[in-house]
Amino acid sequence: MACSAQMNKLAAKKYQRSTELIKNGETEKAVDHLLEISNENPDIYDVQYRLGWQLLKLDRKTQALHHFGLAFDLTEKPDPKLVTILVNLYEENDHYDKAITAMNRFMASIDSQDKLWDFSQRRRSELEFRKQAYANPLDIQLVLLDTVINTDASEYLPAFNARGTEFIFTRNHRKVQDNFGLGGNQEDLYSAKLDSQGNFICVKPIDELNTQENEGAHCFSQDGNILIFTSCNRGRDRGGCDLYISFRRNGKWSSPINMGPKINTRYWESQPALSPDNRTLYFSSTRKGGFGKADIWKVELQGKSWSDPVNLGPVINTSGNEGSPFLHADNQTLYFRSDEHIGLGDFDLFMARRDTSGWQVPVNLGYPINSTSSEGALFVDLNGNRAYYTSNQHSEKNDFDILYFELPEQFRPQAVSYVHFTVIDKVSRQKINASIVLKAVDRAEDIVMLSTNDGEALHVIQQGNYMVTVSKDNYLFYSENIPLLDMRDFNKPFEFIIELQAIPTADQKQSEAVILKNIFFESASSTLLQKSIYEIEKLYALLKDNPSISISIIGHTDNIGSEEDNLKLSKKRADAVRQVLLDMGIEENRIMTEGKGEQIPIADNSTEEGRSLNRRTEFVVNNPGT
Repeated sequence: MACSAQMNKLAAKKYQRSTELIKNGETEKAVDHLLEISNENPDIYDVQYRLGWQLLKLDRKTQALHHFGLAFDLTEKPDPKLVTILVNLYEENDHYDKAITAMNRFMASIDSQDKLWDFSQRRRSELEFRKQAYANPLDIQLVLLDTVINTDASEYLPAFNARGTEFIFTRNHRKVQDNFGLGGNQEDLYSAKLDSQGNFICVKPIDELNTQENEGAHCFSQDGNILIFTSCNRGRDRGGCDLYISFRRNGKWSSPINMGPKINTRYWESQPALSPDNRTLYFSSTRKGGFGKADIWKVELQGKSWSDPVNLGPVINTSGNEGSPFLHADNQTLYFRSDEHIGLGDFDLFMARRDTSGWQVPVNLGYPINSTSSEGALFVDLNGNRAYYTSNQHSEKNDFDILYFELPEQFRPQAVSYVHFTVIDKVSRQKINASIVLKAVDRAEDIVMLSTNDGEALHVIQQGNYMVTVSKDNYLFYSENIPLLDMRDFNKPFEFIIELQAIPTADQKQSEAVILKNIFFESASSTLLQKSIYEIEKLYALLKDNPSISISIIGHTDNIGSEEDNLKLSKKRADAVRQVLLDMGIEENRIMTEGKGEQIPIADNSTEEGRSLNRRTEFVVNNPGT
């Protein structure tokens, strides 16, 4: 203690008396003796050190901090316990510069190989982060959901469907006491609808899924027809709590199915998150083989079964706890909570983006989203503007409530939209189930196959140009083109009511025309673009699967140019499609062609949008008997 003075006899006697008083539990009297010594001899390390701890016992933290600071200044090699309490008190009083200075001085006194080095380095980083976070709060307003959602119980884990019309959350409330006076907590799944003004209505428990035990920690598919949740003690569990899956059919949830041994183990599995195509499941687990206590894992659907679990790795997972993963519909932005990544409190919320090299280093969402309290699972809506999450920082009773805020630009995912299909029979107008193929024009590998549920299907789409084909046995296929190229389009989700025509029967002369919306030509030319082949292959399959039918391919143009030139161009374009089909092996007598030029517009030729619709290729199916 090179900087510490020596005690004289009187001071030594008082110091010894303080020792006796401390042993007898007479802390206040001990403090009085120590203060007398300190006032007369402020440069004695042992006095300042002991005085700080005794003042702390009396909860006189301001005085304790002062004397710990004096002790710290009196030693060349600070004691780790002194540094720890001093830094904690500095932080508690928002003296971050002093806390960081103390950590720097302590680290300068130890070797980088010292067992305390890594801890000290982390603590310094934590202080630096907190200083910056509190000094630069995000310009957001945290808003509590109204009381139909937030009650005296705890509400958490918010989740919406892609259309934003349905909301599912978990409510944790007290059980009614039984005959033995036993109660406890009860977690249940709840749903709510949203009206046209965005108000929550029809809030009720999901009775088909709830039991007397706990259900919660769930995720909701984008179309709202798959619910994966955590249930405990159902009797078929592999561990205390397992993941279960349920499907909605005709407005009702099916009986939950345990997701099996690839996902559920004798360890804890919970907090699932589905990818937008429903083929990758993320979840938190304490199973062996991870990096910490609870890690985030993923499994992928391969055929009809799940793959072996894969750990998300040390960039995401730490030696602590990671959980509540939420993968945004952009399929590239992951939000999760952690108690080990550098943060502000118990559990903080983080964001990580994925690129071709994998997950990037997680970023803390900052203050006031995160706080010294515990923050729970976060959900970001489809357009990436609004986030919902759970926190107890605004509750007087320390229960959890659901809040929302406008997500700052730096934490937003990529913009996405959705396409919703309703498929009906053209004659009966009844909904029918069909197969849908959604293919990105410029990304050959990006093909999604959907099946309608009760005649409907929904899928999230990112920026790009998409081909859509809807097909069903004994029906003519339908094609659509979705150009999601302008950022403004993301605020206008695509809704299609698709009328499928049955293949003509003997009493029908000809089908109605079907527009081939994914047939493309070079400008003012009959040269087919390569991206048209996929659509022509669908036409080939129709002819191959129905050998008794023949078709007429009809070309149309806009009114730019002479009527004669347009008539010739429309015929050449129809002939070009026919030639590809012939090259594929279709018989010549089964394909006829016509050119209609500009004679039959379906839109106004005075606008580019209208002219684009008029430049089209159609086909009709001729009755097998004609």
